[in-house]
Amino acid sequence: MSIRTGSITSPSVAPLTNRSICSIFQNTTVFGECTKVVDLTPYELACFFDTNLTNSTDVACSSISKAVSLCKQAGVCVIWRPYVDGICDVQCPNGTVFNECQLYTDNYCQAGAVISGTNLGTMTSGCFCPYGTMRAEIYKEECITKCPNCKGPLGEPKMVGDTWESNCHSCKCDAVTLTEVCEPFICDVNCTEDEIHVPDPSGCCYKCETPPQQCDVIVSNVTFNTGACYGEFEVANCKGSCSSETSISLSSGTMKSTCMCCQALETEQRNVTLTCNQAKSSSQHFNYTYIKSCSCSLCSKNNKS
Repeated sequence: MSIRTGSITSPSVAPLTNRSICSIFQNTTVFGECTKVVDLTPYELACFFDTNLTNSTDVACSSISKAVSLCKQAGVCVIWRPYVDGICDVQCPNGTVFNECQLYTDNYCQAGAVISGTNLGTMTSGCFCPYGTMRAEIYKEECITKCPNCKGPLGEPKMVGDTWESNCHSCKCDAVTLTEVCEPFICDVNCTEDEIHVPDPSGCCYKCETPPQQCDVIVSNVTFNTGACYGEFEVANCKGSCSSETSISLSSGTMKSTCMCCQALETEQRNVTLTCNQAKSSSQHFNYTYIKSCSCSLCSKNNKS
C-alpha cells in the first residue's frame, strides 16, 4: 500500500478554542493531499456545528478523527494532532507511543524469539511500541529491545545471567538451557539449647535468638504458725529464667562462665501481728523481708578453668 501524507512541520500557533480547532480542515499542509481524493466538507461543517452546540474539545477531536479515518481508507496518512496544540493528544501506557498510521501490529517475543507483527489491513491509529522495540509478549503492554529467555516470578522478562529470589528460592536464567533454574535457600542454622529459632527478614530461613529473660515477683498468701502463735500474710518470691553463658578466650585459652539468677532487686521490711494461744500473750509482732522487685543478676563469681 502506498501512503501519501502532507509535509510535517513544527507548528507555532496561538492557543486554540473549541471552534478554531475545526479550522484545521482549511490547513492545506495537513489535509491538502486528502482533499484531492476525499470531500471533507460534511465533516468540517459537522465539526463546527457540534463544537458550537456542546463546547467540547472531545467532540471536536472526534469529528476530526472521523475525517482522518476516511483519508486513511483512501490511502492518505494525515498527521494532524501536532497542529491542535496538544488538545487531541492520546496518552499511551507503559512506554508505548501513539502512531496515527500503523500498518502492522507490533512484533512480539515468544519463547525467546521475535515474532513479526501481522498486517492490519488498513492504516490504524493507536498505541504501539517505539521503533526498534517489541512487545514482551503478544498481549503484554511492555516494550523491550531484546527478547528475554526467561521469566521472573511476575512474568517479567529476564535475560541470560539475570538472578533473582522468589518463593524462598534463588533463581537464575541459565545460559545453557535458556530457562529459569531455581534452587531452595540453604538454611543451615543450628541453635544452642538456650536459643530459639526466629524467622529471618526474608521469612524463608531462621536465625538464632536468646529468648527474653523473664524474672518476676510472684506473690502468694501463706499461713505462718510458730506453734504458739499463727497468722496469715502476703509473701513474695523471685521466679523466672535468666541466661547463662560460657565463652572461651582464644588469647588465653581459658573458659569464662557467667551464670545469671533471678534474684531480689528491691526489698522492704514488713511487720505483721500474729495471734497467739490464750495461755500466752494474745498477740505477737513478726518482722520479715518482702520482695518488691526482681531481676537477673550474677549468681556467683565467674569461674575460670
